This record gives sequence, C-alpha cells and structure tokens, in this order.
Amino acid sequence: MKSSLITALIALTVTTCLTADTIRMKDGTQYEGTIVSEDAESYTIRIEVSAGIRDEKRLPKPEVAAVKRSGPDDVAFEEIAKLVPAPDRMAAEEYQERIAKVNAFLDAYPQSTHLKEARKILETLEKERELAADGALKLTGRWITGNERAANAYEIDARLLANDFKADARAGRFRDALRHFEVLRQEFRNSSHFQPAAELAKQVLVTYQRAVADDLEAVDDRKKQREEEIQRIASDERETERAAIARRDAAYERLVKSEKQDLKTNWPTLDPYHPKPMEETLRAITKTLAEIERDLQEDVTPACPVYRAAWMAAAAGNKEEASDLIRELQSLDVPERYIVMLEKKLEDAGKTDPTGEPPAGPDGEPRPGSATADDDPENEPEGTRTATGEDQPGKTETASPRSPASPSADRQPDKAEKGFPMRSILLVVMIVVIIVALVAAFGGKKK
Repeated sequence: MKSSLITALIALTVTTCLTADTIRMKDGTQYEGTIVSEDAESYTIRIEVSAGIRDEKRLPKPEVAAVKRSGPDDVAFEEIAKLVPAPDRMAAEEYQERIAKVNAFLDAYPQSTHLKEARKILETLEKERELAADGALKLTGRWITGNERAANAYEIDARLLANDFKADARAGRFRDALRHFEVLRQEFRNSSHFQPAAELAKQVLVTYQRAVADDLEAVDDRKKQREEEIQRIASDERETERAAIARRDAAYERLVKSEKQDLKTNWPTLDPYHPKPMEETLRAITKTLAEIERDLQEDVTPACPVYRAAWMAAAAGNKEEASDLIRELQSLDVPERYIVMLEKKLEDAGKTDPTGEPPAGPDGEPRPGSATADDDPENEPEGTRTATGEDQPGKTETASPRSPASPSADRQPDKAEKGFPMRSILLVVMIVVIIVALVAAFGGKKK
C-alpha cells in the first residue's frame, strides 16, 4: 500500500511538468505553452520551441478564439479520469493500486476544481474493490457475485479462456493463442465455447503453419549471414561474440525444455536460429488440425448446465442427485478440480453436529435452508412414496399403533407428554375426585 502511494505521488509530480496552456486563434492556429501575462488587449504565452529554447508570443485578444488554461491538477486529473471504468477481471489488489492514485491526487490538490469528480471515481473504485475482495468477478462490464461465480465456475472459466484465445489470435500472438486453445481443448471440450473457438483455431493454425515454415526454410541463410557478420568484426572480438551466441543458445534451449516440462505445451517459443522446435511445431500443427476436424464432427453433451445443476443439488444437500450429476461430469471429462469443488460443497451442506442436528447459526437456531429430519424424504411414512420415489396421494398405508414399523413409534413426545405424563395426571385427578366424594358421603351419613 505504501509503495503504491509513493508511485502515485511520483506520477503526479511528473504530470506537473507536462502542464500546458492552449490558445486557439480564429484562423485555426493553436499555441501550447504557459501564459505568463495578460492585459486588456493581449495574452503573452511562452512556447518551448525545442529542448532548452523558449519563445514568447504576444497574441491580440480580438484574434483569439478560445483559451484553455491548464494547471497541474488539470493535467494530473486527466490520468485519474482514465482509472474508470476499470477493466474486467481485476483483482482487489489491482483496485487498491488505483485507489492509491486517486487518494494521492486528493492529497496533492485539495483545492482542485476536479475534487467532486475525483471523489466519485474513488467511491466507484472502493465499491468495486469490495466486490472483488468478496470473490465477485467483473465480466463484460457486469458483476458476477461470488455465489453465482461458484455455481457457474465451469462455464465462466471456459468463457474466460476462450476470450483470451480470441484476443491473442486477433492480435497475431499465435503461440499464446494456441496455448490457450490447447487448455480449452483439454479441459473444456464439452463447453459451449469450444466449437466456436475450434473454428477460429483452424484459421490460426493454417496462418501459423505458413509463418513457421518460412522461418524454418530461412534458418541456414540466417546462420550464414550471422557468421559473415562475425568475420567482419575485429579478430580479438570474434570469440567474445561467439561465446555470447553460445550463451544465448543455451538459455533458449533451457527455456524450451522448461516450457515442455512445466507448461506441458506443444507450442514452444521459437527462435529464428533453432530449427528443431520449428519442426516440432509444424508436426503439432498438422496433428492438431486433424484432431479439431474430428472434434467438430462429434456430438457434444454440454457440461455447463450439468455442472450448475450439480452445484445447486450439492448446495441443497441432495446427496443422491448431486452424486449422479458428479458422475455424469466425470464421464464428460470435466477436470478433477471442479469435481472436488462440488464434493466439498456437498460435504459442507451435509455437515451436522455430534447430536445429529443440522448446522446451527450464530444464535443457536438451525441455519436457513439447512436440512431437517422433516425435510428428508427417507423419513416419510411407508406407502406415501412409490418404488421410484414419486408421491402417491390418497394411497397411504396405515400401520398398527403398537407396531414397531409405525412412523409414530419413534416420534418425539409432543408438548403434553414432556415432563410428567398426561395419563398419570388424569389418574391423580380421578383419585382426588373419588376421595372427595367418599368423604362427603360419609360426612352426610354421620349427620
């Protein structure tokens, strides 16, 4: 936080040096510099002609069309104004860096005419930072809450990866684009984002294939030209240059090795003097094009709706339904990390305390939405459900009140039965009444 504030203050100091006033004349000519004086008839503006050379011009007011004065805060605010709207997918820490810049502006220019706008920018950034800190995600300008993000994690991650692939492809960053597509194909082939990305990937692969083939063909010529250039330098410097080339080659080979081992990618960084990675890339292009054609001919079962249904079932504690959906996701090759998330959600929803009661809230009451014995279909009386689990209204099968199978046999005593039993109370009352009656009778006979 402290370093962010220092950086922001340095940026504000730099922008102060860029302060410029602008005077636009009626003939269209525009002067930028510093207005050093003004009287009833004219403006005097100092203009920097070149580094260290300044000139002053006197401009008659009748010939001036517009004047724009720029103080240090005006220039600094132009940078602050660019902080919103914040881009998608920013983390809370990135928001904090922007907040530090706005606070630095407010501290540096407490009398600025831009204070109101700056405070509004600050308020917007702070609200969005809180959302990001709570796990929410900004996507295409819309905020997705933490709960919504978790319930749609598979679909959202597939969309983000597909968007990154498309952005790199359109910018001509073919290696990076293909690395994104590689993951998309491995982990999200059953998402709705795969097939559109696959169509674009075919175009990327064909274009990249031509470029790599051209580079591979030119490797020998490049090496020959490089050797000729070495021969032209002083003899005592040749070995130094060759040693530097050897170090660069070794570093490149280590890079390619680490990319294969750590990134597990078929798309290494290419170097114009190293043919082997180019040859491997061309083989990978041919193979991937064939695989994409097969992928596009397959019938795809969308996994995104299944994942959401599994999450909702897990959140509701519906163990049987959630387990069935999880098995379906496994058959669709959904990555294990999503299965683990679902199983954890199901475990959390089904947690009970040692007494078997549902999880309690802070006040000791059951948490809203927590499952209770009355909500469990397995606790319904026999005969109220069919073998398939469907309700059968009007066809309840009664059992003997003393039967062990009777649902009432294991029920908890109602309020009247708690403490001293009701039957005992009635017996005591009847005995008291009989005694009173006998006393009254014997008393009458004596009189």
